[in-house]
Amino acid sequence: MMLSLSKADPATLVIDPGKKAGWAIFRGRDLIESGFVRGDNPEEAAALLLRVRLYQPCRSIVIEDQLPMGPRNWKATRTLIRRGALWWALWRASGLPESSIRWVNPSTWQSKILQVGRADSKTRAKMCVEYVKRYFPDKTDLVEVTSDQAAAIAIGIYATTVPDESKIRTKNRAKSA
Repeated sequence: MMLSLSKADPATLVIDPGKKAGWAIFRGRDLIESGFVRGDNPEEAAALLLRVRLYQPCRSIVIEDQLPMGPRNWKATRTLIRRGALWWALWRASGLPESSIRWVNPSTWQSKILQVGRADSKTRAKMCVEYVKRYFPDKTDLVEVTSDQAAAIAIGIYATTVPDESKIRTKNRAKSA
């Protein structure tokens, strides 16, 4: 079945890059569908791009911004660069302007949505799955939601309910100039 959204209802693709990259597609604040792809698999990323095209127009892409800190994390940095290149290629193929990408810091969305400060990754993952199931209680397909998929959904909830601070600051600077 081919889905098509009106111009009044643009879609937003949300990506939580990782070994299993969680993704979610929102229309406004409604979750349309979600899943995960292997974060280093170009074929799966390309298939996701084709799936997103079903939801045209796609207004924006929201990506969790990850940057490991410290000299001991060179391997993680290399891995994230490779995965980032894959998602960058996906964005380029989408034809969306660079201004359509919103980078979201993990600690920012986690503190707003999960209302948690520092916690180990397993605890945050469990909290995320529970939160998503509570937020969308009528979505039966979320019964077996993975933590990667839940993170993408939670980032999407954040992105669709909290204004983009960087755009607000940019508008305020333009007014004061």
